[in-house]
Amino acid sequence: HDVYTLGLDELADRAGIDQARPVGRRFLVMAGDRAISSAEITDEDGTGFQANEGPYVAATAEAIARAEDDPDLSEGDYEIRLLRIPALYFVALWLRDERGHDDVLVPLDPVPAPFEPGHSYRPDAVLTELAASARTRLELDDVEGSSSRSAD
Repeated sequence: HDVYTLGLDELADRAGIDQARPVGRRFLVMAGDRAISSAEITDEDGTGFQANEGPYVAATAEAIARAEDDPDLSEGDYEIRLLRIPALYFVALWLRDERGHDDVLVPLDPVPAPFEPGHSYRPDAVLTELAASARTRLELDDVEGSSSRSAD
């Protein structure tokens, strides 16, 4: 599945989900029915590579399995994506609606409050909440940056 990201400035400016940028292609490495790691190609030319065995690996596989069994999603036609917002420690399975406007975000565990891992959310609700966190984070970064500059 493709991996997308949004930055703090974009979130603070109320970016929509369609403004997320593709940053890589991720593969889950399976041992039977268990996801044991991920492999991600990260550069446009395919030369960057990352392997990961962290908590988002199993959480991604579990979220995909739950989505496949979810009767509310069974009528849809979705492309699996991953949305990553590193500065806010937010990672979600992004079910991109192939027909248009019913995208779904499923935050992966661990996830910051107020979101619940495995719960389905509409992207605009998630991004509105994250926009407030992004603005707070940017304000803190400005304050920390100005105090360290004045100490020089």
